[in-house]
Amino acid sequence: MSQFQTIIGRLYGFAFVADLTYFLGYRRSIWYRAAVALFFLYALLNIHIPLMIVSGLLLVFTFWVFWLAKRSGYVTFITKTDVALAPPDDSLVKDQRVAVRATGLFSVVNRERYLVQKSADFWRVGVGDHILMVSNGPNSYLYQFIKPQEILQMSAGTLYFGSRGELAIEVVFRTDWAPSVETEDIAYYVGSGYGGRPLPKRTVYITCDSPDDLRLVWHSLTKLG
Repeated sequence: MSQFQTIIGRLYGFAFVADLTYFLGYRRSIWYRAAVALFFLYALLNIHIPLMIVSGLLLVFTFWVFWLAKRSGYVTFITKTDVALAPPDDSLVKDQRVAVRATGLFSVVNRERYLVQKSADFWRVGVGDHILMVSNGPNSYLYQFIKPQEILQMSAGTLYFGSRGELAIEVVFRTDWAPSVETEDIAYYVGSGYGGRPLPKRTVYITCDSPDDLRLVWHSLTKLG
């Protein structure tokens, strides 16, 4: 892991925690940005040029970090063309669950949530689709469904979050499992989109403790049906 990637990963990790946790009813990220803005305002009112320059740069940097971290999903993925995920000794059988960590947008009925490196179960069902299920509290789960025919892109590479980099799979796909897709749209969806529009596009990242499990997931996703 390069020094630059380490710094970016830690900044993204800091932004993730700040956006996720609250203090006195407001996200910590709001407090941090407000504090830097007040520091700049203080320098401005006192017409302290050196302090204005420093606080102004800090203000721009702080807002930029939080904006970029959120836009990037708090992670960085670098595709590795030299990574070869060899076929596993045994294929993933239908309904066999694999313990993974998942990053991406997950949904249930009328709500969705973005999760980062969350423990999840991955398995293949009878029709050839794949399911990612993540815990969202006691007896509460969020899901993402990946249909093989809707996969747009798959890449292997390194996923960076915080100070850690891990071998991961990036899956870009279209899905009808999203709050924006109504039941009627799903029922009449025949491949051309819903309501005259393309289905929502999602990106998920999958990591595993075991390289063998990651190979199992990769080759299962590349199967059709």
